[in-house]
Amino acid sequence: LQTLPPNTSRFKLSLGVHSAQILELQRLIQEQAQQLMALKESTLAAVPRMAFTAALGHSLGPVHIDLTVKYPLIISNIGNGYNPATGIFTARVSGMYYFRYTMFNNLGSRSNSVMSLMKNSQRMVSTWDTSGSDDNDTATNAAVLQLEEGDNVYTRLYANRQIYDDGANYNTFSGFLGQCQDTDPSRDPDASLAVCKPDICSLIRDLGVHSAQILELQRLIQEQAQQLKALKESTSTAVPRVAFTAGLGHSIGPVTIKMPVKYQVIISNMGNGYNPATGIFTARVSGMYYFSYTMYNNNRGSTPNSEMSLMKNGQLMAYTSDIVGNDFQNSATNAAVLRLEAGDNVYTELYANRRIYDDGLNAAKKYLTLTKKKENQASI
Repeated sequence: LQTLPPNTSRFKLSLGVHSAQILELQRLIQEQAQQLMALKESTLAAVPRMAFTAALGHSLGPVHIDLTVKYPLIISNIGNGYNPATGIFTARVSGMYYFRYTMFNNLGSRSNSVMSLMKNSQRMVSTWDTSGSDDNDTATNAAVLQLEEGDNVYTRLYANRQIYDDGANYNTFSGFLGQCQDTDPSRDPDASLAVCKPDICSLIRDLGVHSAQILELQRLIQEQAQQLKALKESTSTAVPRVAFTAGLGHSIGPVTIKMPVKYQVIISNMGNGYNPATGIFTARVSGMYYFSYTMYNNNRGSTPNSEMSLMKNGQLMAYTSDIVGNDFQNSATNAAVLRLEAGDNVYTELYANRRIYDDGLNAAKKYLTLTKKKENQASI
């Protein structure tokens, strides 16, 4: 270069600098494109990394000491966080989790039922049903808990108490991870969005073509950085794409045959997966779904009992029952985390010769990954 005129040497030096800058910008674009593809794939999958539902399947108690309830019937166990041999769920990642349990009894004048949801030996929420002239009572409670990796969550049945089950899955325990937590406080969430912006103003004056290429590459990098940030934000918030709540709005029964319950008062129906004309939710995407339903009656004396099930493609998943007695205005709830393929159907069934009551205050609800309870409701 020393033998060339000064202007020519400067021009070649500028070309070399520009070429290196273009190669670096192209590398950054390719790297961000790979990140974008990975994020899009994980966002489209939208499968919870930790989720489970387990059922008891047999009666338990009266027990002599406070006892951890072991639910041996696994309905789902994504991530294998729940151990049926111990009845304990162990968090494998830190984050916010949702847990729910349902207890059932048909105790009459026998022992009461008292249970709690426990976190590392600390009581979180509880349920209590006192024996009386009625039987077949259900109680449910739930909590959103902040867990660290290794924390344990389970249910406890207290001494001298008992619960009833005959294989119809009256007693269930469910939970799922709502949102992960980054446990590395030194990690900068925006570090991967950093963009190299070299000072090329002087080169733009000399090499218009190269400058235009660099500006275009910078624009592409900035555009991809914005897409990366938006995708990361949408992934972290974990907003469900399929969700609905529907209310019954009127009493049903006693019915002559077992039949799906049609909840016709639509409160929300994101994704239009629920059909009020049939009472059936149809999965439009494969994944892990959370379902909950609540039945209500004001039965007393000789009026028919209430008995319902949560069904998946004709198979019983969970069950509730209430027998008439001196009390009335009873609610019963059950829930399950279910693995669904596209096209699978989930619905509730009211059994023959049974009834449920509604005066316009009741609801059903379902959602993909929580909705507020009302009388006679179902949830995903």
